[in-house]
Amino acid sequence: MLSLEYICGFVSGCGSFTQTTLNGKTQYIFQIKTSIDNHDLLEQIVVSLNLANRVYRYESHNQKYSQLLVRDRHSILNIIIPAFNNQLFGSKGIQFNTWRDNILLNCSTWNYRNIKSRSNPQKI
Repeated sequence: MLSLEYICGFVSGCGSFTQTTLNGKTQYIFQIKTSIDNHDLLEQIVVSLNLANRVYRYESHNQKYSQLLVRDRHSILNIIIPAFNNQLFGSKGIQFNTWRDNILLNCSTWNYRNIKSRSNPQKI
């Protein structure tokens, strides 16, 4: 299990908190994109945070990457926001706070995907 402090440090370097609008619907996205060499590390982050999301492998312009995308409402509201709240600093902290505030402001109208939780929840 990875510590939350370690995960926050990794997110500060490789993570992002974004939102996009597609067909009139706003989607909030937490993403970690890194070299394929860190694929197992992203898998450990998924387990440590008890996320049901998978880590993707892909290639772009002859570079291989691993990517974790979290877009489902349950994971964002119940795992991502509580885990990173008051844990990120500098520009990544500002990015997270703006993202979180937008989600909470639009929480009643935002509903994007549901993903089944893992059967054995793990605490960090």
